[in-house]
Amino acid sequence: MQVSTIIRGSALMAATRLQAVRKSLGYSADAVIGMLHQRASMLGESVMSRASLKTKLSRWENGHEAVSLPVYQRLFRDIYGRTNEELGFPPEETDVEAAELRARLGAARTVDSATIDLFRRQVDHARHVDRRFGGISLLDQLRNLIKQMEDLLRYGPQRGQREALAAVLVEASTLAGWESLDRNATNQA
Repeated sequence: MQVSTIIRGSALMAATRLQAVRKSLGYSADAVIGMLHQRASMLGESVMSRASLKTKLSRWENGHEAVSLPVYQRLFRDIYGRTNEELGFPPEETDVEAAELRARLGAARTVDSATIDLFRRQVDHARHVDRRFGGISLLDQLRNLIKQMEDLLRYGPQRGQREALAAVLVEASTLAGWESLDRNATNQA
């Protein structure tokens, strides 16, 4: 995986794409190590020490070892703003189930008091509609709302928000139960 490149009119030889990208960006190896640590900290990831990373970076950039761990591939993509192909990494495996789980976990982490207030207002709105017009079409809407809240609870919103979201879920489920009884659907209630 030998790569040579000419950058800003001066010839710079790079052993790998990873090294070529670093040099094209004008980063020193020490700066990259600092950025790797900083980005890993932001993501909550553990990485090797600065001394170990200095050795590894040299081995990776000179083609003696491949950057095989996904965490390091991601860190390089993040700090360099390049794709796996541009960095000389193998294509990223797409695991649909893992991507869906990451998306659900991410959504659950966004639950805040404003989100809970929105759900609470939707349940209150459903109550008002039920009192005014009856709940013929309301039950399906409530079930969708309940499913949304159950999914968020399943993937763990922050402490404090979890209890508040569960309380709104209880209110929505209770209202859905009464709606089912009004339809004479005792099994659904």
